[in-house]
Amino acid sequence: MPAQQTTPATSLSALNSFYSEKRAQYIRDLPEYEKYFPVEIAQEESEATTDEITNIEPSSELTHIPTQERQEIFQKLQSLCLKPPTNLEKKEQLYLEQQLSDLFGFEVTTELDEHKLPRTFGKMQAVPISKRRSPFGWAQQDSGEAKFEVSAHLLLLDDWHLKYAHYKKWYRNRHLLIVNPFEQRAVVAKLTDCTLPNPSSYQFGGSSRVIREGKIWSPMSQGIVAVFFIPPNDSVHPGRVNLDQ
Repeated sequence: MPAQQTTPATSLSALNSFYSEKRAQYIRDLPEYEKYFPVEIAQEESEATTDEITNIEPSSELTHIPTQERQEIFQKLQSLCLKPPTNLEKKEQLYLEQQLSDLFGFEVTTELDEHKLPRTFGKMQAVPISKRRSPFGWAQQDSGEAKFEVSAHLLLLDDWHLKYAHYKKWYRNRHLLIVNPFEQRAVVAKLTDCTLPNPSSYQFGGSSRVIREGKIWSPMSQGIVAVFFIPPNDSVHPGRVNLDQ
């Protein structure tokens, strides 16, 4: 007997039913974060079909990583995320990059072409996708990928004021991996803005799609993430990385 097909409408209805229960729990435990949890999940035009939601399947190498080793990787990230902001030692940086690249099945790095982010670990703020023109120029809104957007306060780079024109071109739409080690979730997103509305409290900003898919503001996560560069890779596109084994 063929499997019963679930339409986007019925899937959304079931999702909202589950979400409403979780929302009530989150608001009860974290009333100050109520604004981050909409009453229901609306189906955006770019999400009209499930085919448009990009789930990035990791390499088959994922299955070769023992469960204990995988847990140790996320535990290491958790400890680094909760430490005061410091630069990773080179040995620790290389170890972490190799472990994460093996885990996700594609290369990730904290530094790319001698460019860095102001912070690798920090707290991500939920920010709407603005219609204003960002310092990077107009973001391309031609696909569901455009909903996976993040921002970083690049003005904190030491030489931003000297290399603004170069940085504006280099960082624009750069693919980043956002890892939520507390929920063992990861999302690939485009860097579409170099400023934040509240940089004194947050190091990153994420669109509602990034926040939701990455469970960034779950009770365990509290907005804390790790962010890495993804070198140019035609097989990696914005979306949630499917880590289910």
